[in-house]
Amino acid sequence: LDELSLHRVRIRSKYCTESLGYSREELLGLSVADIEQNLLGDQLWEFIETGVPVCINAVHKRQDGTTFPVEVNLGLLELRGQRLILALARDITQRQQVEERLAQAKEQLQAVLDAVPGFVSWVSADGHYLGVNRHLAESFELSGDDFVGEELGFMQSSPDFANFMRGFLASSDLDASQVIDAQIKGTTRNYLIAAQKYQQGTMAVSVGIDISDRKLAEAALLQAQADLKQANEELEMRVASRTDALKEVNRQLVFEISDRQLFEEQLRQSQEMLQLVMDNIPQSIFWKDQNCVYLGCNLNFAKAAGF
Repeated sequence: LDELSLHRVRIRSKYCTESLGYSREELLGLSVADIEQNLLGDQLWEFIETGVPVCINAVHKRQDGTTFPVEVNLGLLELRGQRLILALARDITQRQQVEERLAQAKEQLQAVLDAVPGFVSWVSADGHYLGVNRHLAESFELSGDDFVGEELGFMQSSPDFANFMRGFLASSDLDASQVIDAQIKGTTRNYLIAAQKYQQGTMAVSVGIDISDRKLAEAALLQAQADLKQANEELEMRVASRTDALKEVNRQLVFEISDRQLFEEQLRQSQEMLQLVMDNIPQSIFWKDQNCVYLGCNLNFAKAAGF
């Protein structure tokens, strides 16, 4: 781009014809404003003044009037005594679609976790909280954000839980369960804790169900172990299926492979955690849309319904 007129002086023909729909000759007669809808702002003029390379999100308009999002990297260069702007634009439509799917998956996960009538938490391998569900936070009169980044046992309400999770994280086991005591608002409660590692053992999720009636503790423990085993088998099948699908997607998206793999992996982690939490909860869980049509359920609900 010419620094003063902002007209195109060097053009990549393939990009022009395939992405924008213009021929090389047509595009040479256009200004930046004809193509880049959101680029003529303060960021661009500040870049021209300072010369410091910047990355800007913009919107490109095709010859037929349709638009698509792009990521534009700008740099200054001098050619034969003339200062030029080097603009490298990349179509990020697919990346934004993956980001939207990831946001939807996270929203669904949080909705399910907040509906669970038990304690759900996920922690890092070094024993720090990554998040908790609403029931756990409200039981201690805290917000979910109050837990994030804190070390296991920071509330000193259940040394049993903190010791159990630290031992589990330090072991090579992929899953474990134990009955522990916890002080909830001045009252001692008994909880069955089922824990499972994910993301190659770098994180773990735990589900705590109140089993203060000690007579039910042994039966609940056996059920949790069976559920965890079945959930792990199903998880392996889902991961294998998802991996095959991702390989095909990555082959087709050669120019977006790095970003694509990153966001697909985050999406898989969210889906993995969602399925794992739901299938390890002894209660039956299902969700519907606003028309009362079933959208899904956990394993216990499916079994109870005869499926």
